Amino acid sequence: MKRRILLSLIGLASLMFLLLAGAEASGPGTSQSSDGSSLSIIVGRSMLLNFDGLVRAAVGNPAVADVAVISGKELLVNAKSPGETTLHVWDRGGVKTYLIKVDRNEAEIARIVKELIAIPDVSVKAAGGIIILEGNVARPEDKLRAEVIAKTYSDKVLNLVSVSPDEHPKPANVVIEVIRGTEKSTVSLPGLDERG
Repeated sequence: MKRRILLSLIGLASLMFLLLAGAEASGPGTSQSSDGSSLSIIVGRSMLLNFDGLVRAAVGNPAVADVAVISGKELLVNAKSPGETTLHVWDRGGVKTYLIKVDRNEAEIARIVKELIAIPDVSVKAAGGIIILEGNVARPEDKLRAEVIAKTYSDKVLNLVSVSPDEHPKPANVVIEVIRGTEKSTVSLPGLDERG
């Protein structure tokens, strides 16, 4: 029985030691917040964040986003290229961790692709990194051209463009038989359809 109590006390003391060591490793007055806070920014834009007693900041991948400490309260996050990175901010409250998601401006990409395709009946949308092409073209090569242009802006292209021949196709040749009395004549009229 005494042995069981002794082992329980040793276990409890070990647990307390580990808890205290963990608290000391973080440093006095600091706490780590990795609550999964997420920030989304479009490439080429910035976001101003406010903190209480900002000490320093660091990003995991400076190719995606970088930061500049503006003052003891303000931090500027600049989105550089599409991707994700972590942002660590040290302030009076401790360390806060954020996930920074940098995306491309999809509306601008859709506008540029539409302008380059230059086919009025083709619409361009961009969503979730995918460029979607819709509409009608007269020739298969126009459909392919639209897709090639879109693929220069995204690896993921959904080409829903359909190929429809001209709305006013050339009429077929029509053969007319003319009967006069007992004589029969055949006349071929190119470019005249059955409707007249």
